[in-house]
Amino acid sequence: MHILTFVILMVISFHSLACSCVYYKEEDFSSRADQIALVKILKTELLEAPNPVYSKVKVSFEIIEMFKHPNIPYEYAYTFSGTNGCSVHTFPGQEYIMYLSEDQWFGKCNGTEIAYSYRGEELLKKFRSNEAD
Repeated sequence: MHILTFVILMVISFHSLACSCVYYKEEDFSSRADQIALVKILKTELLEAPNPVYSKVKVSFEIIEMFKHPNIPYEYAYTFSGTNGCSVHTFPGQEYIMYLSEDQWFGKCNGTEIAYSYRGEELLKKFRSNEAD
C-alpha cells in the first residue's frame, strides 16, 4: 500500500512540474511570436534567483538566420531556468530556434527549441522552405 501511495504521489508531482503549454500547436507558437530566429547563444547571466523553480536569466545571442520580423534588433532576451518543465536550459555555443515575445522573453511555452534536435531540424526545414516560396 505504501508503494502504491508513493507511486501516485510521484506521478502527481511530475505532472505538476510538467509544462502546461506543450499542447499548443506550431501555428500558435508562430502567430504569437514577435520574432523567430535561429540564434547562437553567446553568454548567459543569472539575474534573479527567487526560488529553485524560477530564476531569471539574461541570454545574449547572435542571429544566424531570421524567419520572422527581421527589423527587430534584439541582441539579448530573457528566459527562466529551474526545475519546472517549461525551462529552456541555454548554454553558450548552442544554437536555438528562438521564438521571442514583444517583451523579449522566450521559453518552451512559446515554442523555443534547440536547433539540432529532431523537432528543431523539422522546424528549420519548414521555415527555410517557406522562404523559398
